[in-house]
Amino acid sequence: MTNEQILQKAIEKAVKNGMSTRGFKLEEMIESWTEFIFFPNFAKAFWGEGKVYSSDFTDKLTMVEPTRWKYELSNMVLEEEPLKYLEKYLD
Repeated sequence: MTNEQILQKAIEKAVKNGMSTRGFKLEEMIESWTEFIFFPNFAKAFWGEGKVYSSDFTDKLTMVEPTRWKYELSNMVLEEEPLKYLEKYLD
């Protein structure tokens, strides 16, 4: 997928999950994607509020982050290609 296709699908997913696009036009979101994908409202709608758990070597589940969107957003910030990170979560 191209970066534009990834971004368009990511926006569609976030809108489907309840993100408001009032005041935004798709063209503006695509042009300023480097800012847009890091907005908390986008991340909340894209990944959701669920908790993130990890298991250690004893198979004991431990909570890593209380909200999934914060966990994923903090990981995406570290990526050289954040759109490729989003692409992994598209249907």
